[in-house]
Amino acid sequence: MAAKIVNVVNSISPNITKVLVNREIFVRLTNVLDDSIEVQPVDFKQTKLENLLGWSNPFVYYNFLRFSKFIDSKIDKLIFINGGITACHATTLSLFILAKLNKITTCVYYPMYHNDTELNLSYFKSISYNKATTRIIRLSDEFITIDEVWRERLLTTFGYKKVNVGVIHNYIEFKCFDSLENERRPIINNKPMVGFVGRFDKHQKGLDILLRVLYYLDNLLESPIDFLFLGDGPYKNEFESHVNSNPLRNINCRFLGWVDDATSFMKDFRLLIMTSRCEGVPTVMIESLGLGVDVVAFDIPGISKVLPSDCLVSDFDESKMADVINQRISHSLSCNYDKKYVDSLYDYSRFVKQVKLCLGE
Repeated sequence: MAAKIVNVVNSISPNITKVLVNREIFVRLTNVLDDSIEVQPVDFKQTKLENLLGWSNPFVYYNFLRFSKFIDSKIDKLIFINGGITACHATTLSLFILAKLNKITTCVYYPMYHNDTELNLSYFKSISYNKATTRIIRLSDEFITIDEVWRERLLTTFGYKKVNVGVIHNYIEFKCFDSLENERRPIINNKPMVGFVGRFDKHQKGLDILLRVLYYLDNLLESPIDFLFLGDGPYKNEFESHVNSNPLRNINCRFLGWVDDATSFMKDFRLLIMTSRCEGVPTVMIESLGLGVDVVAFDIPGISKVLPSDCLVSDFDESKMADVINQRISHSLSCNYDKKYVDSLYDYSRFVKQVKLCLGE
């Protein structure tokens, strides 16, 4: 999404957009950015205790010196696009110093804001996370997020007078599958197929919950189903090992790992299952609904604004989640989601208008 925004910004003011990017993703990013954009690879040095140390971290001033050759008063706006609001905190603070000294307008793009409880942070990590987040919010002239849900949360959390928040909704490219080769499609064997798509992150994606849901569901099913897992991550091996060591009677689990064309598999799902504890507005949910595949998920912000109540499960109730999945596998139930909202995320012209509104003509 960041690359799409940068490309639109460059189309507004061609040949003057400059991108500083972590050397680790330099090649990947240049492959999706317009050729006219100048991309400068740099080393983003992440150090321990960055969030806790804040301004007392010597790396802030070391980074200030490193980046001073790239940042000067000729720049009109400095846009921060981070993997997390507190990611690379020392580097971010050093860039803020340079921006302030050169009287450059600053803008932070971060899709959503989750609190320390949702992120399941320990007491000390919670303190450092909240301090670091507050620094970024107070330093930035502007803040951009992906939905009004997160805009409202930022405003109510940090104060309506302290933060200026704009919204650029995600733009999702819709893919036509008519020409897909049959061999690229999963073998269904006349059994209903449900699936999980995403990073195998135990807490955020709720994979520990999904593991328990599988065994509740296994006892409810009257006939076998296939369960396809697409994705990779730190919890995948443990998850897969547990399933293999404790076989399910009615659920055939298949782990395909990371795939480049996940939607070509998703289109054959009966249901997409999401057990996340926190999300933004999940791309995989929007893609699934766009493919005509229903979604069952927990009732959390960013998801509940799209799905109807009968596709949502409250209080992270594992047995209830299994029951809802079983009901939707067994019966032809419609998912009356917010189609207007979903369709709007496929509208490129709307996306361009929002980028221009937030980041200027």
